[in-house]
Amino acid sequence: MKAGFAVTGAAALALAWSSASTEAASLTILHNNDGESALLPFDDPADHGGIARAVTAVDQLRALALDDGRDVLVLSSGDNFLAGLAREAGARDGIDYDARGLARIGYDAIALGNHDFDFGPEALADFIGYAEDGRALFADTPFLAANLDLAGEPALAALAEAGRIVAGTVVTRGDEAYGVIGGITERLPQISSPGAVSVTDFATAVRAEVDRLAAAGVTKTILISHLQGLGRDVELLRREGLGVDIVIAGGGGGLIADHRKLDPATGEDVFGNAPLAVPAGAEPARAAPPDTYPLRVVEPDGRVVRVVTTTGNYQYWGRLNVDFDEAGEVTAASGDPVTVAPAFAEDPQAVARIAAPVAATVDAIAAEVVGVSEVTLANGRAPGKRVEEVNLGNLVADAFVWQAKRLLGDALAGKHVVGLQNGGGIRGGDTDLPAGEISRADTLDLLPFPNALAWTDALDAGDLVAVLEHGVSAVEDADGRFLQVSGLRFTYEPSAAPGERVQVVRLADGTVIFDRGAGGLQPAAADVDLAVVTNSFTAAGGDGFARLADAPFADLGATYEQPLVSYIEEALDGRITAEAYPAGGEGRIRVTGAGG
Repeated sequence: MKAGFAVTGAAALALAWSSASTEAASLTILHNNDGESALLPFDDPADHGGIARAVTAVDQLRALALDDGRDVLVLSSGDNFLAGLAREAGARDGIDYDARGLARIGYDAIALGNHDFDFGPEALADFIGYAEDGRALFADTPFLAANLDLAGEPALAALAEAGRIVAGTVVTRGDEAYGVIGGITERLPQISSPGAVSVTDFATAVRAEVDRLAAAGVTKTILISHLQGLGRDVELLRREGLGVDIVIAGGGGGLIADHRKLDPATGEDVFGNAPLAVPAGAEPARAAPPDTYPLRVVEPDGRVVRVVTTTGNYQYWGRLNVDFDEAGEVTAASGDPVTVAPAFAEDPQAVARIAAPVAATVDAIAAEVVGVSEVTLANGRAPGKRVEEVNLGNLVADAFVWQAKRLLGDALAGKHVVGLQNGGGIRGGDTDLPAGEISRADTLDLLPFPNALAWTDALDAGDLVAVLEHGVSAVEDADGRFLQVSGLRFTYEPSAAPGERVQVVRLADGTVIFDRGAGGLQPAAADVDLAVVTNSFTAAGGDGFARLADAPFADLGATYEQPLVSYIEEALDGRITAEAYPAGGEGRIRVTGAGG
């Protein structure tokens, strides 16, 4: 069973829309992406965002558009929830607060993003099927992904069969039919945990759904995509073309502001954009660089596609006004992202049912003190932990090694134990953890995913070097595959070709197992007996670690956050010292030129 399967066949759609309106149509699309469980407001700026204000904002923006006589669609471009304190609060309370929030917003369609698979296929199926008081919250809301094959995951396949996960959907407003199509990054298996879900070619799947909709008489089409970056959508449109009218991109977190391009002779906007009304007290978002919302991207056949996105975490609502002529062609498009700021009062129902209970449980988690740090733990403000050693990464990797030795005992006798933690699996908002008390709120924020601790002794020195090479193979992109390490030191050259970047690898006792300048693997490497401990996502080949995926890893029965807590409380006696974890790291990872 494929998610691309048309729940309503083309023939049936053709019957439904053979008499579709031939009048001009005016549509407002209210969109966001990457909500990522940011249910509580941000402190900087004060009280910015949060689900309660996002609800009020979308209600007011919807009302403004309806009062203006426009059709309205509310769409999400994926990453609808994310591991972290809000999800932990929901797990402890037995309530899916994200589901409550999305249902209260009232989306017409929701795209699937890579983070929606982080807890695995069954957890995603539970989210989509979440019910309260006998009522499924998303009974009337389709989840979209044209390029997924769900046959290998029964729970998701059943939802596809029931029309809950589909390639595309038709949303009607009066006599008007709007086609909405979803698509997800083809890197899903490498960056999340989709189980047996497989991904098909994005462009092929989207074009096939455009053709199905067109055959059914639906010509006004919107793609809600999750390709992890606006640039990927733009490149795909320019290179291949998709045949849609509008793309709402997700996964990148960028903000396009409406810097109008004016004709110097007339002073008029050359794109025909008009100023937009905003609710009282709210202002349209403004940002550099000087892009225009929407972007206009020309496909190879000359077709112009309007492309938009917003910053995530419920900080903005994108608002795109689109006018269509009688043939369904776009004649004008204008808009601005609107900031979810204190000008929007918090919705009382959303506060009572979502924000307040989440905040209360998060406060309780924050009261669980784990220890004290005498030094700032550098999470590595981007790109940081994704390109270089950080002391927080050292702490996590050391905790892995300590926990493995504690649990496995004699099984590790005589082995060199190496700990590996991918930079992308350390979260915490890419901000440093200041010196002072450390609570479970901190550790869960830093290591939020449901990944287990796993180990293997089936890797040799050559395998380990290959793993380290893959870890530094995309440092120019600050990719999450970069490894924080314990039990070894290595040097790499970022300007070298991928696969040739690792220069020297030494084990913790000083044994050199690899030296590129001396011919590669050293004689001692053949005698090295290794054990590698990492999180289950990386062990299973996440981030493209194929060498690890081929090794037989065993689960150590703890999430990857739990070793960190135990290590701080027991091995470090509740105190992280600057001597053990200096702010600048201790030279476990060096860039060529800094010494080998």
